[in-house]
Amino acid sequence: MPRHDRPLRPDGSPLINFAADLRRLREKAGKPSYRELAREAHYSSTTLSDAAGGRRLPTLPVVRAYVRACQGDVPEWERRWRALAAAHHESHCTAPHPGSKALQPEHADRFFGRDALLQGAIERLTENRFLAVVGASGVGKSSLLLAGVTARLRAEGLAGRPAVAVEVMTPGARPAQEFGSRLARHDSPGDLVVVIDQFEEVFTRCQDEHERAAFVEAVTEDTGPRVVIGLRADFLARCAAPPALGNWICRSQIRVGGLGPDELRQVVTGPPERVGCTVEESLVTTVVADYCGRAGALPVLSQVLLETWRRRVTETLTLADYESAGGAFARSAEVVYRSMDERRRQITRGLFLRMTRLGEGIPDSVRCLWRDELDGADPETQAVLEILVGARLVTVDEHTVQPAHESLITTWPRLRDWLQHDRDDLRVHRNLTEAAHSWKSLAQDPGALLRGVQLTTTREWAVRDGHDLRTTPAEQDFLTQSVEAERQDRAEGSRRERQVRLMAAGLVALLVALAGVTLVAVGQWRDEDGAQGPAISRRPVSAARPLALSRPDIAVPDTLSGRCLG
Repeated sequence: MPRHDRPLRPDGSPLINFAADLRRLREKAGKPSYRELAREAHYSSTTLSDAAGGRRLPTLPVVRAYVRACQGDVPEWERRWRALAAAHHESHCTAPHPGSKALQPEHADRFFGRDALLQGAIERLTENRFLAVVGASGVGKSSLLLAGVTARLRAEGLAGRPAVAVEVMTPGARPAQEFGSRLARHDSPGDLVVVIDQFEEVFTRCQDEHERAAFVEAVTEDTGPRVVIGLRADFLARCAAPPALGNWICRSQIRVGGLGPDELRQVVTGPPERVGCTVEESLVTTVVADYCGRAGALPVLSQVLLETWRRRVTETLTLADYESAGGAFARSAEVVYRSMDERRRQITRGLFLRMTRLGEGIPDSVRCLWRDELDGADPETQAVLEILVGARLVTVDEHTVQPAHESLITTWPRLRDWLQHDRDDLRVHRNLTEAAHSWKSLAQDPGALLRGVQLTTTREWAVRDGHDLRTTPAEQDFLTQSVEAERQDRAEGSRRERQVRLMAAGLVALLVALAGVTLVAVGQWRDEDGAQGPAISRRPVSAARPLALSRPDIAVPDTLSGRCLG
């Protein structure tokens, strides 16, 4: 059934006027159904209907999508929304959760769930002049460093050093210069703590080897300030390569993992209570079940909770609000995808297909992509991966890459279309991926290469247009080795077949020769036998004559003449 708008309350309020104008815009566009708008706007029909419902202010992305689908003036509607949002105090700074962005030092009152980890970091920093906070992307390292460590140091200092100063920086393209400028603001480095968030930028943004080396030397200087770095776990090996930095990281680091049930409860309920809201218990239970132990999903949870708060009707955050907010990351994924050129879109498609496990009679689910599957990938693939990580759509650690949230598989229409387009092709590719990984783990054992029908099917798939953008160098090498092994097997088979034919021909020739020799021998024997027959028959007569003279009683009579032989 088509969704119909509910009558608006005729109170003349700015929110009601805003909703009424959205409805008029839809009528001017020919009054398409909300389902039709949903296909254009990439939001659910319920979300678009609520935007024109007049009960609460829709989010700015929803308004943009609604207006764009109705072919309206998007900049003008953005201006109207911002004015209305300011009047209703719906700005982002008053929201209890920060969304996908990290909490800042001024948000310390909203930092929950990491009390034990924060206390451990302060104690470790008191004992050492260096501390590395290491964890997967999306685990909450930045919030811990900024709203936790930095805010605590500025408020309370270190044990015996109440006057400690804190500088916060990210490396950027010129990390040594940035670090030097921070130190120049202070007279005594002994009373200074420098917090360096996103330390991996030393490798991703700084391209000058001398600048990088100078920065590492300054950070590890024994007479320098105390230093706290936040480091993505997949960059740990690269950071440990310089001896001085590697020694410090090994000596003093803490690992940030996923949140436990009690910590998740604090994250969900603590910030809303600070702004006078309560949280429905069923929502808390659902969040704990969805996110417990998931190391890289904290920004996803924060974004969903922010969308939940924006959708509330009363001052209670409900499970219904939470469930309707689940598509926030799908919309973010669509925005990021549309911002890319065609080459990067193809790479993005390949990455997300790799990070999905195809269900056989069950729903599709998240698949961890092994980092070594991307060994040798071109710079464009690495650039796309960094974009997805920065947009909080993907999380990475030392060994794996995976979607930030499983809801992307079910709520992002574009990904659903990719998965449904040709599942048989996807299965062939997945079999290739797993086989290549097994071959590598078996030290490239030739026995693990593809053969027969499986190789034929994979080769046919691989030569189709566009599939070269989805196979990794490791998979291409594996497939090449499989094809070469099959060629050698066939060549060896042909050689053996020729040998068998030659042996068979030789055997036949030998048999023919033997048969000829046998026939000749038999013929000669018969000839000899025929010539010797009469002589042999006369031998008894010759032998009997002497016997007749000496023993006539036993002599044989001559049956032909009737006389005794003698």
